[in-house]
Amino acid sequence: MRTRLRAVGVACLVWATASCARGPVPVAVGDACTRCHMPVADARYGAELITRTGVIRKYDSIECLANDLLEEVVVAADVRSLWVVPFDAPGTLIPVEDAVFVRTDAQRSPMGMGLTAFGPDADRTAFAFSPDDRILTWDDVVDLVASETPSPVGYGTGHATH
Repeated sequence: MRTRLRAVGVACLVWATASCARGPVPVAVGDACTRCHMPVADARYGAELITRTGVIRKYDSIECLANDLLEEVVVAADVRSLWVVPFDAPGTLIPVEDAVFVRTDAQRSPMGMGLTAFGPDADRTAFAFSPDDRILTWDDVVDLVASETPSPVGYGTGHATH
């Protein structure tokens, strides 16, 4: 009986640890977007939110993540960290505060706003984007999504902590 209880306890501990990961988990093609429920078709545009309790919310686009924050789907105080996939390094994630964002008409992001993330040292000129592209910070991205998305509820402060 003790062996069985010990085995159940260990199984519960393993399940709890696995279901509340501490770090980001790469966004992969086929993952479902937490916001729009579309499957990720192009992982180069993915994003992720990790709550203080370790729950991971995956997104198919930067704008889906920003919209969830704007609509306070996850309360800002419950956000541990925000991550994006650098366009030139799919399969990896970087904190939003380290990313450089580009808004372009030359690339179509999954939700159509043309938002693309890069690492801070990436050579954006290698991707043949237009000279009219806008370089943005994370706060600029949130402001842009707020201005171009119908009826966001609001945007709390303290959203991007890592």
